[in-house]
Amino acid sequence: MPRGTYRSSPEKGFIREEVDCRLLARLHGYRGERLNYFGLPGADLLDIQCWQHLLGEVAAVERNRRNLLDMDDAAKQHMTGLRFTPHHGDVDKVILDGFGRRWERGGESQRSLVGVSHRDHGRLGWYFDVVNLDYFGPFLPEGGQGARQRADAIRKLFATERVDGWNRWVLLITVEANLITSEINTQMREYLRGIQKDASEQTVSLLEFLMQPLIGNQGLAATRLIHAAAASLIARSAVYVTTLPRGTILYSGSNSQPMVHLAYEFIPAEGPLPPPTPLDKLLRSPLLTVAGARHRLDLLPNQPPGLTGADIRAALDHLDGPTVDGIMAQLP
Repeated sequence: MPRGTYRSSPEKGFIREEVDCRLLARLHGYRGERLNYFGLPGADLLDIQCWQHLLGEVAAVERNRRNLLDMDDAAKQHMTGLRFTPHHGDVDKVILDGFGRRWERGGESQRSLVGVSHRDHGRLGWYFDVVNLDYFGPFLPEGGQGARQRADAIRKLFATERVDGWNRWVLLITVEANLITSEINTQMREYLRGIQKDASEQTVSLLEFLMQPLIGNQGLAATRLIHAAAASLIARSAVYVTTLPRGTILYSGSNSQPMVHLAYEFIPAEGPLPPPTPLDKLLRSPLLTVAGARHRLDLLPNQPPGLTGADIRAALDHLDGPTVDGIMAQLP
């Protein structure tokens, strides 16, 4: 049994198997080859076990040395066909540095996260198709320095020197919704108010809606705030690609703690650089929740203003038809 703090939950398993796996399977179909993974899979590697038929190389980050042993054992037991490289360290620093620290069971100092030669460009670089940031804690850590480092790390994912900037890729983010302290709440609101200064009238209206305090429904309020902060950070960073929002999901994690899961897909330009995807398009992505004993995706109450059925279908077109039809039927 892994020594990690987190455990999975039935709702997390549903998202892993029925939502994320479908998105990665379609990406695998586009690419026509196995996907390279970087991220925070947890000591039990449940995400990797679920998606291993789609993956080729895995670079996993873990800050707890004891959990690295469990991670290594799980990889040897369940994933013998994958090239698995553990990296010890804080994920934000690992992203910014481009490598993980040496650890006692292996690993190489200064080793690139996923160092492979790009066959078309003949370069070595940080190369991945799936980034899974299943954070331990909130979207932005408490304290100015931690929040800045987190934001800088996410921006680094879109750095132009990345070899895989020529390929379609997916970003998954999972955070706790019940750890928004007054300081973190203030940080995110100040960031979003700063965004409003240069935003269109439509974007300002969307941000104001998403920042509204909701008395008695902390999970929904946190979901809206995280949705707005993540979309704003990505819109300002992903300037060389077309960004497709793939929905924001509020669900119940282990011990019934509220969690928020976000997904984005990025498509590189095939010629002249496209204009950056407008922030209002990212904000008008459906807010969902996992509901029912059999688990289904429901719309949360009071969706972002201007959200249409076309927006929902575009964001969720990786899901099966009946699931999307069921969500569409919930529109007022």
